[in-house]
Amino acid sequence: WQFSAFGAGGAAGAVIASRLPESWPRGRLILSALFLESLHMVVYSLTPNVPLSLLCLFSWGATVSLIIVASTSYLQATVDPTLHGRTFTLVRQAEQLGLLMAMALAAGLSRTITPQTAFTAAGAIYALSTIAAAFSRGGQGLAELSFRLYPFRETRPHNEARRSG
Repeated sequence: WQFSAFGAGGAAGAVIASRLPESWPRGRLILSALFLESLHMVVYSLTPNVPLSLLCLFSWGATVSLIIVASTSYLQATVDPTLHGRTFTLVRQAEQLGLLMAMALAAGLSRTITPQTAFTAAGAIYALSTIAAAFSRGGQGLAELSFRLYPFRETRPHNEARRSG
């Protein structure tokens, strides 16, 4: 059930993401969604009952979908098209490296702390890292970027029909 809730949230997030980019600055969306994901980690680790955990997972799936859509569109708009393949490969490898490092840390601490404590702490560290990034010079610049960097989005017929309807 939990994977289903997360997946359904991901599908809902993809629908939401298709409407948000034109109304919310891209960088702010990425930073907000990253922070929201960290809160999901903490809430999920502390939720004692199944219905609330399913709701949290649904919302978490939607948030992850927003992160994927926003960050992918950001890369597509800012990276030289001839470097898209290399850039997306590097980003994917960095994501996997982070996951492997987290797993190694969790395994190393498994005799010292409980999995719930580790997951709660990971969410808190993630939240603090996102806040620090948002206040950094790079984070401030990212937060100011707008989805209006897409000149080609304005000329697509389906966007015009959606705005007028």
